Amino acid sequence: MSQNPLAGIRRKSATPRREFPDGDYTREVLLPEASRAEALVGAAVIDIYRAHVVHLAEQRVIEPAVAGRSLARLAEPLPAGSESFDLPLS
Repeated sequence: MSQNPLAGIRRKSATPRREFPDGDYTREVLLPEASRAEALVGAAVIDIYRAHVVHLAEQRVIEPAVAGRSLARLAEPLPAGSESFDLPLS
């Protein structure tokens, strides 16, 4: 008899894992909730971006011209059909 207490244990075969999140979960849960969250906090996020740009300019981390372009870009409405705030600032 072996001294190894695990020697007699039969190992299970690995079960294939499904991809998470699957397409249905993404479509039915994640996308609607992301849209709802952006609608609720979208304006506040833009205000935070503006404050951050001003702060970086005041601390001389970015050039005034870059800050101006960034603030101008943040003042523009989102393009038609855009569903996300993931837009470049310049």
